[in-house]
Amino acid sequence: MGSVLAAFVVGILVSTLVKPIAGVAAMIVISLGGLLFTNQKQKKGLHKKKISLGTFVVSPKFKRSSKG
Repeated sequence: MGSVLAAFVVGILVSTLVKPIAGVAAMIVISLGGLLFTNQKQKKGLHKKKISLGTFVVSPKFKRSSKG
């Protein structure tokens, strides 16, 4: 979403300062670049994850109360 918004703002600035066709071209280039970048990041995973090797023992946080 950010790349589309940035492309819109830059496209407006370029079209007012240079030419309308240049503004449209700038919008297309920036939005496609941002979408391709986002697509590549999603393929790798959006967040850097730690990969820990080994066996982990997690103790239960809740205990069952025995009714009887």
